[in-house]
Amino acid sequence: MIGVKDVVTRKTISDANFIKLFVALHENGVVTCLEMNLLFDINTAISRASKNAAWKLLFANVIADGVLKRPGVLGIGQADYLITRMGGKVAGDPAKKKLCETILRRAKVPCSFQSFCADNDIFV
Repeated sequence: MIGVKDVVTRKTISDANFIKLFVALHENGVVTCLEMNLLFDINTAISRASKNAAWKLLFANVIADGVLKRPGVLGIGQADYLITRMGGKVAGDPAKKKLCETILRRAKVPCSFQSFCADNDIFV
């Protein structure tokens, strides 16, 4: 897919790797847990400055597509997964903030996710 080790080492994702990642994640129309974990790992590895608008949109929309198994509904298990993967806080991470905003806009969410977002000053 892409050179994840290269992304981690350089703390940035090149335009070429971004395009490869985008195409690979949309090939079959299904976002797997492995792919979501890869996105979280890349997001953790890259610097805040590398999290441009295109990265934030890719990260937020692909993960939202992966966790919203039923359109418009975020299940409790998926909410727990997101809260755990985000490490409890989204402060200083514009991609994670965009993910929370995207899910709040697209789905009915459990109380745990609403509280998580409110604790992080994310409201839509």
